[in-house]
Amino acid sequence: SFFRIAFLFSIDFIGNLLLVSLWMAGKARELFLRQLLPGRDVCMKSISPVQTMVFPIARQMANLMYLIGDKKLGKCIVVDPCWDVKGIIEVATKNEMKIAATVLTHYHFDHTGGVFNGVPVEGVYDLVQSLKVPVYVNEHDSEPVRKSNGISSAHLRPTKHHDVLVLSAEGLRVESRKPSGEGALWADEDHKQWEAGKGVQMRLLHTPGHSPGSHCILVNGRGLITGDTLFPGSCGSLENPDSDKIAMWHSFKMLSSLRGDTVVWPGHAQAGKHSTVDREQRAGFLKAIPLELWKTKDTFFI
Repeated sequence: SFFRIAFLFSIDFIGNLLLVSLWMAGKARELFLRQLLPGRDVCMKSISPVQTMVFPIARQMANLMYLIGDKKLGKCIVVDPCWDVKGIIEVATKNEMKIAATVLTHYHFDHTGGVFNGVPVEGVYDLVQSLKVPVYVNEHDSEPVRKSNGISSAHLRPTKHHDVLVLSAEGLRVESRKPSGEGALWADEDHKQWEAGKGVQMRLLHTPGHSPGSHCILVNGRGLITGDTLFPGSCGSLENPDSDKIAMWHSFKMLSSLRGDTVVWPGHAQAGKHSTVDREQRAGFLKAIPLELWKTKDTFFI
């Protein structure tokens, strides 16, 4: 209907304003954040029979990958490099950025690469072979990544809840920070570190549910890359053998404590390319749902 179209248009318009606002705020402080979508930014033109098979799947699955870094330093990390590693590196190079590491939100092949129905899919293994960068993944998903992608222990860096990756002039380091208070408080602490010129702050929040080692990346306390933990109005599948509905409920409860204006950057685009914590609290899966009611919910989305 006309009203539904107008509503969706207004939501997208507001979302784009938020996106632009975050970008302009980051631009003033040299933050580099780029969202990559197959068919728009990568997986554009196949140069091999395998890519001819794989790229249409990538466009259909609409995975979202991210480059996060410091424009002044010319360095960034890549989140969930998959499908077209050469294309990802080319985007970074065109923006005068050098990839210093990769962070995986979880171990599933459409975020890491590997093999899909017998067909090889480019991913983190190819990135490591090309650039020799470290691979950061939550400790509970590190073994599946090692096995399915052949990543050696020399490059694999298992992480814990509330580890913070800091990208600064001194390089890339990991700090283990104990949170004080709820999400809005430690998000503000990270933002102050960024404002003080102490580097890009990427806090790794363990959010089990979709997979045992799923984690979200809180960027400078103001942007949240959620992988398959949270999408606009929905969440990743909880029907996988190692998914956990109860763990997901607790993960959502933690994320709902973040600032309402935190921009949400999901791992797939089917439900939308961005949202906010406030919007998901009002109309999505961050809405307060009693645990007993959550247990009875049997319909999940992507």
